[in-house]
Amino acid sequence: MSPAMSTPPSNVTVSAIPNAALGLTLLSLAMVVGLPGNAFVLWSYIITRRRSIPMLLVAHLALADVATLLTGPVYIRFLSTGRWDLGPAACRGCNYICAAAMYTSVFLIALLGLHRCLVVSRPSAAVLAGDRATQLAHGAAAVTWLVALVLATPSIAFRHVENGMCKRNHSSTAWLVTHNLLETGLGWAVPLVAVAVGYGLLLRRLRRTRLARRGRTLRLVAAVVVAFAVTWGPYHVGSLLEVVVELQSCSGTLRKVAKAIRPPATALAFLSSALNPLLYACAGRGLCRTAGAALLPRLLEVSTASSSARRTVTHRARSSRGQRENGGKEVAREDVGTGDERTVAEGTVTGDEGTVVESTEMGDSGRA
Repeated sequence: MSPAMSTPPSNVTVSAIPNAALGLTLLSLAMVVGLPGNAFVLWSYIITRRRSIPMLLVAHLALADVATLLTGPVYIRFLSTGRWDLGPAACRGCNYICAAAMYTSVFLIALLGLHRCLVVSRPSAAVLAGDRATQLAHGAAAVTWLVALVLATPSIAFRHVENGMCKRNHSSTAWLVTHNLLETGLGWAVPLVAVAVGYGLLLRRLRRTRLARRGRTLRLVAAVVVAFAVTWGPYHVGSLLEVVVELQSCSGTLRKVAKAIRPPATALAFLSSALNPLLYACAGRGLCRTAGAALLPRLLEVSTASSSARRTVTHRARSSRGQRENGGKEVAREDVGTGDERTVAEGTVTGDEGTVVESTEMGDSGRA
């Protein structure tokens, strides 16, 4: 191990007591708020009969958050005692779970944001995809978990218990740089940039169309993306500072800053697992009393609109045939109410051989 990577003496932990106090506060708050909140999300998903793609992704996101929060007591014990006395298996296992949950969360958030962009910008494609899209969403969620479990394996290889501390210990500067850039790139920057670009293109298109009135779901997904970016941002900034310190062989203030950032930034990242249920509650504050367990379906359900759209296909096709037989050239247009404060505006245009193309736009309280 290089001198720059050597293990600091155990008495360094004394200077980390203030950070430990902050970490204890954030971890405790995350567990108190996040565990019941995410449990409600999972329960709401289980009892929901009609499960849309956003609902599926949100349920997997809640599962990843619960996995992270369940490791909270271990870290609270560590911060309270100032020493890691649970052995290397717990050290590696807890950090592996948290790393896998981080990758899973950011990938699911990216899928959720890009799906919302697709639904708003290409509503006809979202409707016509139907059940096939739902099957693809299940497959995408499974692949997301698999990829996250693979990407998190460095947390097992580079975690060791030394001098009573569970810490990352890379055998060389090259491994530290590779590990940190992998986490920051695939676990934060790349997925969030993809969502940001998608939203930017979407908003540009919305300004030129009648869809400029954005709905609650779009704002909710944007809030989830921003919350993840903000809460995990300091952690990845600390990782990049570590890379700079090692590549530049810094030994002064920058190295101290990089070491000081890591503990509170990690605790703040933990808090991100508790924010999503709060965002759902804030977005649906007008529905909390009446919706109950159906709050999330009311906020996120898109398949209701799709189902309503499909039910009109046969009727519209028959109408279009009658119009053609009578020489009519009018385009059928129909507004169909889906209930639960959702409205579907469907434009059906008949093409050759009586085919029907439909576009769906949802209103507030669950609009695309």
